[in-house]
Amino acid sequence: MNLCHCKPQDAQLHLDDAVRAAEDMKEQAAMVERRNGPEMAWLKFEELRGCSGDPADVLDCCTSPPLARVRRKNTSLLNTKKKLETDLVQVQGEVDDIVQEARNAEEKAKKAITDAAMMSEELKKEQDTSSHLERMKKNLEVTVKDLQHRLDEAENLAMKGGKKQLQKLESRVRELETEVDAEQRRGVDAVKGVRKYERRVKELTYQTEEDKKNVSRLQDLVDKLQLKVKAYKRQAEEAEEAANQHMSKFRKVQHELEEAEERADIAETQVNKLRAKTRDTGKTGKGKTRPGLLGGGKPAKGWARKLARGEPGGRCVGPGFRNPAQRSTTPGPLRGREMSEPGYPCVRRPQRHCENTGRPTPLPRKKSRE
Repeated sequence: MNLCHCKPQDAQLHLDDAVRAAEDMKEQAAMVERRNGPEMAWLKFEELRGCSGDPADVLDCCTSPPLARVRRKNTSLLNTKKKLETDLVQVQGEVDDIVQEARNAEEKAKKAITDAAMMSEELKKEQDTSSHLERMKKNLEVTVKDLQHRLDEAENLAMKGGKKQLQKLESRVRELETEVDAEQRRGVDAVKGVRKYERRVKELTYQTEEDKKNVSRLQDLVDKLQLKVKAYKRQAEEAEEAANQHMSKFRKVQHELEEAEERADIAETQVNKLRAKTRDTGKTGKGKTRPGLLGGGKPAKGWARKLARGEPGGRCVGPGFRNPAQRSTTPGPLRGREMSEPGYPCVRRPQRHCENTGRPTPLPRKKSRE
């Protein structure tokens, strides 16, 4: 430790010496500069004052021997100053190195002191441990002696107690063996139970994985069903739109049918009037029957011909033109309007049967040809 303290002190002494030497060099350089500065300026001024304004004279004055000596001296002083500055820089570098070494040495010394303190603490701990172990050793020796004494006493008592003590000990041993066997059986049962529970856990784990797979499959099925439901909804919407379009078309056709029925009613009224007029003219004998209508004259054309023949395609089909047994019993929009008088035809619109339902549907009205 003394060696460690000596190295930083020597470094500090070298540092102080180097700092003092550098300060002395700085003072010497300043003194030389202060001392030679005015003298050189005055000599230069005198030389220049004695010269004329000619540049050649000024050059000669500047190159005169006194001025040259001063210049040489000044140059020498400048060189000395530069050398001193160089030495100063070198000394400062050495001082920095010495300071760094001193710091490193101080850190090493601190570390050594810390290590020594730690070692002393560890030594103290080891000493405490050793003393504690010694005390424990003594206590154990005392305990061993006590146990040995008790063991001797127990042996003496066992020898003196005789068979009763031995029997008690044997019974106690048997009880302990029984308890040990019971504990072993319980341990075996516990091991079996643990294995059983492990198997149960494995089964539950496998079942859980299967349930997860089933849930995943069900989820996929639900997704597919949802897609199908969406498709069905879309189809239902499209069907509903188509139904709405068909309903609008049906209403339009129904409206046209009602208009056709109205026109048929008007035609029926006109035909009834014509029949009445024909009947009146037939009674008076003054009129003539219309050709093809009641069998007189030439056969009628188109629907009139069918009407005269009693065919179902005619517009007037009544008991006067066909067999009453052949009368259509199919309910139609004009069935209630058939005339009940015999000999007079009733007006019915031509009908056709629907391909889907089989029910008769009225045909559109055509223009009659006379």
